Amino acid sequence: MRPKRSKRRSGFVLLDVMLGVMIFVMGVLALGRAVSNCLDGQMALREATRARLVLGNRMSEILTGAVRVDEETSEPLEGEATGMTLRQSAVPLEAEDENGNEVNGLSVVTLVAQWTSGGESQQSDLTFYLLNDGSSATP
Repeated sequence: MRPKRSKRRSGFVLLDVMLGVMIFVMGVLALGRAVSNCLDGQMALREATRARLVLGNRMSEILTGAVRVDEETSEPLEGEATGMTLRQSAVPLEAEDENGNEVNGLSVVTLVAQWTSGGESQQSDLTFYLLNDGSSATP
């Protein structure tokens, strides 16, 4: 004759299985959230890199004289930078050299790239000094 299994023992096994499944589900949910955060971080990095390229390109255009900085501008961008807005401004800088003589033609140029990501406004900026030598830039 075989011994009878108690109902209590079989109920304990069911509880073990349910607990194991619950722990597994919690692990899968945590892994899914980690992957989602990783994808969000990758998208933010890609957009920030794109903004740095836009700012670097505009700085190069200004330094080579291809773009004027006489007035404040704000323009929506197209192509690879669609969805971004680029603002630029230049403020004359009052500075003196080591002998106390006024240095003319110095400006502080500020470039700001703005875009929307995940429903929130983002921006990246670049500030540099520009020495205007009196030559006019071609627009």
